[in-house]
Amino acid sequence: MRVLLGGRRLMCRSVARSLVARGIRASSRAGSSMAMPWSKRALAIREKALGGEHPDVAQSLNNLAELALGQRNWTLAAGYWQRATKIIEHTAERGLPEFQGGRGRQG
Repeated sequence: MRVLLGGRRLMCRSVARSLVARGIRASSRAGSSMAMPWSKRALAIREKALGGEHPDVAQSLNNLAELALGQRNWTLAAGYWQRATKIIEHTAERGLPEFQGGRGRQG
C-alpha cells in the first residue's frame, strides 16, 4: 500500500482508526484475544503511513500494551509500553505539539 500522498495518508489514518474501534468492540465483547489482531493491524498501518515515530503509533502501542496486560502477558505489555514511551519522549524532545505540556493531542 502506498501512503506517500496526502489523501492516501488520511485514508490510512481513517482505516487505522476504524481498526482500533473494532479492536475496542471486540475486547468488550469477547476479551482481549479477539482485539489483538485488529490492534496489530492498526499499528502496522500507522507505522507504514505515518512512520515509526508518530504519536499515533505510540497510541497503537499503548492499546496493544493494555490488551497484553488483560491477557496477563506482562513481558509483551512492557515491550509495547517501552516502545510507546520512547516515541512520546522523542516527540516531546522535538517540541512537537502532540505531547507538549502533558495535555496529549487535541482532536
